[in-house]
Formats: sequence, C-alpha cells, structure tokens
Amino acid sequence: MKNKHTIIALLLSLILVILIAYQLGNRFIWKQSNSDIQAELKQNDLDIVFGSDTAKLSIYMYSSYACTYCKKFFDEVLPKLKPEYIDNGEVNIIVRLVDHATNPTIANANKIAICINRYGYYEKLHELFVANFKVVSTSEFESMIDEFTLADDLVAECYFGGEAEDYLNETRNQFDQLRFKGTPTFVIKTSVFGGFVDYEQFSEVINHYLLNN
Repeated sequence: MKNKHTIIALLLSLILVILIAYQLGNRFIWKQSNSDIQAELKQNDLDIVFGSDTAKLSIYMYSSYACTYCKKFFDEVLPKLKPEYIDNGEVNIIVRLVDHATNPTIANANKIAICINRYGYYEKLHELFVANFKVVSTSEFESMIDEFTLADDLVAECYFGGEAEDYLNETRNQFDQLRFKGTPTFVIKTSVFGGFVDYEQFSEVINHYLLNN
C-alpha cells in the first residue's frame, strides 16, 4: 500500500512539474511557426502604423474595431507599449483591419479609417472607434464621412475610388490564405500569436524578439 501511495505521489509530482513547465513555456508557445509568412508581410502604404517605420521590430496586428479583444488590446496594452517600446523606436504595431461581415456601415468605417490614416490625422478617429465603435451606425458618423471626403480630395479619391476597398479586400484574402482563425492575430517575424494577451506577457514576447533580432 505504501508503494502504491508513493507511485501516486510521484505521478502527481510529475504532472505538476509538466504543468508548471508548460505554463512557463506557454508565454512563447502560444504561437505557430510559419517560415513562409514573411513573403506575405510586406508593409503597405495604407497600413495603420503606430510607431516609426524604421522601428527595430514590427508587429503585424490583424484586427477589427468590432472585436472585443481587439478593443481590450487598444484600451489596456497599446497605451503601455507606447512609452516603453513604440515612442523610442524599438517597436511599431502595424494594424491591418479585417472585416468578414457584410454590414456596409462597418465597411465604410474601415474605408474611411484607411483613408484618414493615409492622408490625414488618424489618432482621434482611432480613439473614437475604441471608445464606441457603434457610433459608425449613426447618421452623425455618416455626416462625418461626408465632411472628411468634402474637405480633402485625396481622402475622397481613396474612399470613393476603390483604393481603400481594394486594400481591405486584399487584407481579408491574405488573412484567409494564411489560415488565421480570428482577431486579434499578431505576427512577429515568422510566428503567429492568436488572441488577447496582457501587457506583462506581451512585453516578455517583445523582449525575447528584441534580444534575438
């Protein structure tokens, strides 16, 4: 009987060790490697970029303002990354908006986001979307789009001429071809990270890649 209890105790200890090891390693294992992914990730002029184009490390984020966990990232993680990694030129976050819905108001919001980012001052529109993305369904937001496009010919051409729509379609197709599962999806070099991760874990991942850059 004593031997039986000893064996059970050893098995439980082994399981505990494995679980602890997995938990520690999981900070860098919540990813899949794809050696061909860099061929697909060429920065586009219409990408929404937080940070310098010459940053040491680029993190691609496939995102949607209608996504709860994307909003959580923008609310809780990005503001902490900004002073620690983005403002000093170490990291940039390249946001690519993904929309699989058929809701025209979301499509129009994404198009105007792309165009304002390309030809105007995007930060305030980003803050509005993060604070309350449902605003895109209001008549006031429709009027805002009219004002943006009337005030700037480049924004109007981007919005009505197909530039933003083509880019968004290309982004959605790329997302599907790479078999990403949902938003947010982060890509760092050849690794794909899915879902929300808090600042502490995200900073550990960033530090790992900066040290091995």
